[in-house]
Amino acid sequence: MLNEALARRYAEALFEIVANKDLNLAEQELTEVVQLAEGNAEVANVLNHPHVPLSQKKALMEKIIGDQCGITTKNFLYLLIDRRRQTLLPSVLKAFHVLADEARQIIEAKVVSAKALSADQET
Repeated sequence: MLNEALARRYAEALFEIVANKDLNLAEQELTEVVQLAEGNAEVANVLNHPHVPLSQKKALMEKIIGDQCGITTKNFLYLLIDRRRQTLLPSVLKAFHVLADEARQIIEAKVVSAKALSADQET
């Protein structure tokens, strides 16, 4: 519960910074970083290990993402690392998705049907 609240606060901070101008880009970059961290056990181990120095974690992120992320996303990631909150990254991404969808006026819905839906019904 506490982690979700923290993740939401970080997501809100990033959302306010990027506002509408870089919303899609920030969401894409954050998604890629989370996929990278979750998809590579070595990266996840280094990022989440308490005895690895923060400078080493930042250097690893810089080496991996290089120029693939904008300065805002990089600084946000470094902030999470500095505050030892990098483990919240997947939760931050989920909260950011919710905020971005709200800004785009998109509502996620789940449909349960007894029979298959037609293409028109799915749309």
